[in-house]
Amino acid sequence: MHCLEPKDYYKIHNILKGAFKTPTFAFSVVNHVIQGSVYVNDVIRPTSGFIRTYSGVYHVFGEANDSMFNKSFYHYFIENVYGKEKRFTVLLHRLNGKLFLMRLLKVM
Repeated sequence: MHCLEPKDYYKIHNILKGAFKTPTFAFSVVNHVIQGSVYVNDVIRPTSGFIRTYSGVYHVFGEANDSMFNKSFYHYFIENVYGKEKRFTVLLHRLNGKLFLMRLLKVM
């Protein structure tokens, strides 16, 4: 997983725009309106990733069957979020989002 540089946020704009229900805060981070970070599976041609606001709200986007990304996000959660952040809200609009979220909830 790679953290996109703010100058490269445009690379995920079409993915977010093409999704059924991308939350407004995701576009706000990508358009540099609110502070946050964007993590993706590939810096050159991202197809999956997540957006994190500094307040602890996450949006997971992209290819639902990207098992390498899903594992990377799970490890990110365990190492950086679980037991450390006061708030962890994740919004998923992926085909296997329910399974992915259930996997995260088992850890909690």
